[in-house]
Amino acid sequence: MLLLTLLTTGILTVETNGNSIIFSCSSWDRMKPPPILYLPSPRRENESMESVTKRLTQVNITEMTRSLPYEFEGGRTISFFRKQDMDGASGGLQNFASVTIPPDWDRVLLLFFPAGNDGSYKIYPLRDDREHAPYGSYQFVNLSHQPLEGFIDKTQISLKAWGSSIIKFAGNEPRPLDFGVWTTINGKRKWLQRNTLTYRPSKYLVYFFYSDMDQMGRMKIESRGIVDFRKPVTAEQQ
Repeated sequence: MLLLTLLTTGILTVETNGNSIIFSCSSWDRMKPPPILYLPSPRRENESMESVTKRLTQVNITEMTRSLPYEFEGGRTISFFRKQDMDGASGGLQNFASVTIPPDWDRVLLLFFPAGNDGSYKIYPLRDDREHAPYGSYQFVNLSHQPLEGFIDKTQISLKAWGSSIIKFAGNEPRPLDFGVWTTINGKRKWLQRNTLTYRPSKYLVYFFYSDMDQMGRMKIESRGIVDFRKPVTAEQQ
């Protein structure tokens, strides 16, 4: 089940449990400035606001592209902030969003998804270690209330609302994979997408689906992917 939260408290929250979390960021759309910052560890007891502000670190969040990894220590809730203007002249910070990471996840991919027309965002965390989802696998994620069904190659896909599913393939050579997604409306199957994906043993793909209604009341679906490629082994690593 996907977890999502919006920040509803200030940066005074103190957390002391938990280990280090490595996270990467991406966004569903192109995020407007000012930039986003995060606190690499929870606020310490009696820590001044000046000290907190100095510890804030900017994160690079690009549309459907995995960022470099960042580290968070000392808790499970990562909070993000935004300066009130580009040059920081006003000195103010806006609470932007936060996300709580399950206790058994130590590597995560955070997808920033628009929560409305006011510039607010939700954060969807996905476990992101290759033991859980190895290279050569696909993770399908449903970002909507509508359940989805489908297939990839000869494997069925079943996605509950806000659910996800990992499908693993094996093989040393690239090959095409037939792929399709549908939903059921009033007992009838409605195809939303049919395509051909390419399996590569060095590629891990997260494939997101977002369904909505168009102006005519017909269901439409958007799908976007974030890729992670296995880096070649160097001579020093052999």
